[in-house]
Amino acid sequence: MVAGFLIVLLAAGGPQTTFDRDAAQAELSAVAARIEQLKARHAAGDGEVAPELHQLLVRAQELAHAIDATAPRPPPSPSAPSAEELREQADADRDEADRLKAAIERLDARMAELQLGSPMPQANLASAGPTGAAEVPVADRLAMLEAQRNGLLRRLAVALAEAEHLEAEARKIDKGK
Repeated sequence: MVAGFLIVLLAAGGPQTTFDRDAAQAELSAVAARIEQLKARHAAGDGEVAPELHQLLVRAQELAHAIDATAPRPPPSPSAPSAEELREQADADRDEADRLKAAIERLDARMAELQLGSPMPQANLASAGPTGAAEVPVADRLAMLEAQRNGLLRRLAVALAEAEHLEAEARKIDKGK
């Protein structure tokens, strides 16, 4: 009886003018039950069930896809941030730029101390060997600090450019209103 019902459902399973989600769910349940029966018979060695099993598996996939396609979707999120959100991000980028400027000032002070002959704090010296800190030539220390400073300057330029870009985008949004 179930097999006859399923064959009728398969034969009538062409495109529907209106999709009845409940009917599709019911059909999928019936197809799933029949698939389980056929899988058990196939596992027991009944090779004649393979064509029907294949058809039912295909139909189950079609039904699942159709049911999923008609499932309610959450409303799409706004694709672009608001002008206020862009300004907040620009402020965060300017805050980062301020932190980077302070770090550059600290490096500049260390470099000035080093150039004037003031000893550098022990934590900033490279250690070598079992006896502790090795004496690093002033020129090498200055080069290391200069490399750090250059890295901070690059990050500062990126942060400021991004802040300006975000502000420009916020102004465009405001003009469009």
